[in-house]
Amino acid sequence: MRRKWISFLIITALLAACTPPHKITSFWVDKDAKPAEPYKSIFILTLTPNVNAKKYIESEMAKKITARGQIAVKSTDIFTPKYMGNDTLNGEKVAAAIKQSGCDGVLTMALLDVKSETSYQQGTTYYPTAGYYGGYGRYYGYYAPMAYSPGYYVENKTYFIETNFFDAAKDKLLISIQSEAYDPSSIESFFKNYSYTLQNKLKEEGLLKK
Repeated sequence: MRRKWISFLIITALLAACTPPHKITSFWVDKDAKPAEPYKSIFILTLTPNVNAKKYIESEMAKKITARGQIAVKSTDIFTPKYMGNDTLNGEKVAAAIKQSGCDGVLTMALLDVKSETSYQQGTTYYPTAGYYGGYGRYYGYYAPMAYSPGYYVENKTYFIETNFFDAAKDKLLISIQSEAYDPSSIESFFKNYSYTLQNKLKEEGLLKK
């Protein structure tokens, strides 16, 4: 019986591990507008109200861009409280800042939606088989911990993310990637892994250096 219980735990852990933490659900690219060579400098703009997540995401992406000898300009370094003053950020100010930065490419990442689902995990009852001949006190102590696993509720969250890459001079969309992150512990933990998937896609399309 103990073996059955251990096997159940192992199978449950394996099934959880098999669930992909993130995946690309759709991908669009303008093949006719593919650049002749990778962009020299890229402006990174993250759209999320979470300031800490915004800084982390832009910093992680900037590291991957600069590691390839390209220039990365983070919006968090441009749109500081001192820069903004009492003004609010709008499309015109973003466009002006990108133009002033001199970047020839623009990478935007936006958290579009979060879907929460609550599921009930059914409890499981285990019935001991014949073959135990010790005293009833020892019998209870042996089997009770694994005789019943109570059910419980779990809240799962799915994050929907859109990543776009624009040609700054032409103000033209080159790539759009829609992705899902399943129940990450945080946006930061999700992006740590997702940034590698994203960088590989951008390399495949010739936007980042290989």
